Amino acid sequence: MAPHDLRIAEILEGTSAAESRFRDAVRGISDSAALLPGQGGGWNAAEIAMHVAITNEWIAGVLSGEIQSAQPAPAGFRENWDAIVIPDTMKTFPSLVPPGGVTRQQALNHLTLSDESVQTAIRDMSEARAQYVVILPFGTLSLYQVAEFAGMHTNRHMMQLERLQVTV
Repeated sequence: MAPHDLRIAEILEGTSAAESRFRDAVRGISDSAALLPGQGGGWNAAEIAMHVAITNEWIAGVLSGEIQSAQPAPAGFRENWDAIVIPDTMKTFPSLVPPGGVTRQQALNHLTLSDESVQTAIRDMSEARAQYVVILPFGTLSLYQVAEFAGMHTNRHMMQLERLQVTV
């Protein structure tokens, strides 16, 4: 298997597993518990799930080119794995904030569709496209890293759900 194909397969495996665990966790939360306010006024479980779905759609759009934010990598660019670690204190982009009043079922429906979109975008990403980068407030990421971020982001919010369930 070519290095590109191998990396895409590994990304898909990790992302698919993270998404499956996350969906199962959201399904395991009752409708009423999913609406309980998060600690310190944070998002509730339904809002967390909707945020993951909206972020997956953004990632799929960036990878596919539907969202025009990727550009050719600058000369000498090398992937920096520190750039993919988002500080806990960083606020999400306003466009990725979930709408208020979302239900668990609405979030699950959106999540299922967004999981399919992001997996398709990863699977269809060409080796040439994967060499592009996106410049974000926390660093410059190759599109490979953006694809890997899908699973990492889902896992990050899985931990957030687990912390919420302790208090539910």
